[in-house]
Amino acid sequence: MGPASELPTWGGSAWPTDAWLGTTDGVVTLPPIAPGFVCKRCRNRPCICDYIEPEIDERDLQAPPRANVEFGEGVTVDDVLSRPPSAHGLHDGVGHLPQHSGLDGPLPPYSTDNGDWVWPRGAPGYHEPTDGPQVPFNDETELPMGWDPTADTEGVFTEVFEMARQVYRHGMCSLPGSTIKYEAFVQIGRYAVHRGFVASAVADRVLHWLRWGTDVGAQRSLLKGVRVFENYPTALGEFSGRVAKALTKRVSVHKTLDLGDWHDGLRGVARAVFQDFFVAPMLAVPKPLEPGECRPATAHDVTTFNDAIDMTGLTHELRGYEEIAAFLKTGHVMAVTDVADAFPLLGLTPWTWPFFALRFQRGAQQADGSWCAFGLMRLLMHLFADFGTRGMPGVFKLLYKDMLLGMARSLGVLT
Repeated sequence: MGPASELPTWGGSAWPTDAWLGTTDGVVTLPPIAPGFVCKRCRNRPCICDYIEPEIDERDLQAPPRANVEFGEGVTVDDVLSRPPSAHGLHDGVGHLPQHSGLDGPLPPYSTDNGDWVWPRGAPGYHEPTDGPQVPFNDETELPMGWDPTADTEGVFTEVFEMARQVYRHGMCSLPGSTIKYEAFVQIGRYAVHRGFVASAVADRVLHWLRWGTDVGAQRSLLKGVRVFENYPTALGEFSGRVAKALTKRVSVHKTLDLGDWHDGLRGVARAVFQDFFVAPMLAVPKPLEPGECRPATAHDVTTFNDAIDMTGLTHELRGYEEIAAFLKTGHVMAVTDVADAFPLLGLTPWTWPFFALRFQRGAQQADGSWCAFGLMRLLMHLFADFGTRGMPGVFKLLYKDMLLGMARSLGVLT
């Protein structure tokens, strides 16, 4: 701490010196607070804020600003985080624009009543990628190359073809199970790239997934054969009702297709239609902090689908504790919440769907509120990501942490 003459005053008295702070059995004793004192920082009374001076590392004062390539060339983290929301070029949607931050280029886009997007001061130079999926579509059938819809003599995969054509014509976000507003995501994503909050390489990859669906890094040339597996005992025992409940919920919100009763003859039909086709086993992983609960997962390790995933750009470190510690501040509180059904937010690209098939019974809720599995095995097919796919944690990290949070910061929603 500096000399008392250089320190701010509190309640009419000088800032407390170290000599004023005593301890009794390890408890800090504070001097009396002047009558009527209200802390200017947190507005509480009494308060400990003004008794504490943050520790400053001398190396921080001597070091130059740290540039972060994620925020753009020449823009430092401190530059970004120090801008108040009013300086982020926000508008009220009717053309009233507050003072801009001074950065060159467009202001944030906004949508008009007829759905058009308006860019004050012009649109940014960054545009969403235009390349197609790893396995291209056949322009005549509007299905991934290699699929033969005429071989589906039983009509089992009719709905699969309809959903794939929907992706071809209008994009993954147009599927009934998608909750992502594609056009808004693209336009605000472009603005975030322009502002330097999102790296263009990240935006290219994420926006490509939103248009065509993600392949989670899988390499089509490595996926061969028709493989059908039995479910694990954990999914068929005490947790069978919970697994059936989770799958029934996915079907009800159009994340998964229910293609009808399974029979062995479907092996040959699937081979004729898709050439290669995996039916993965289901398992249930108990939740250690929630007795009696489980997380249903798909064992893609067994089908070797996970072995075909190229993790380039998808590997990352779990640094949650370090990042939380970096943001913790005296006098602040923090809440931690979970993103519900995180992975199924993102749709899979159609050529991967035949490798996300599984078999399970229907689920029904009983009078006591519990769920049970009943009836014959049904053939299901995931159109949206699941738990158990090797590349999905990295995919979600790019979508949520690197892209979506950067978009929010570019608009001043987050700091």
